Amino acid sequence: MLLRIALYGCELINKSGMMLHLTEISIATAQIFFQRFFQKKQNRTNFSAFFGAMTSIYLSTKVKEEKRRHRDILNVSSSIYSFFLI
Repeated sequence: MLLRIALYGCELINKSGMMLHLTEISIATAQIFFQRFFQKKQNRTNFSAFFGAMTSIYLSTKVKEEKRRHRDILNVSSSIYSFFLI
């Protein structure tokens, strides 16, 4: 189950990072944040993997000091979320 969540989250981070034109370092940092957060079983049961992935993207852009607005990240996550619902 952990492998499925990790693959799903990393794929979401990859797609959103490409849509936001992030560097590979920022995308890799977001994947590391995501995987470390979902190591705990309590976090896997209480939080959605999608929202965890988008939060990791936001956090990695702030840590690596890339200029991305909140609105851009929300727009990309909204488009990805609506794509996965269809």
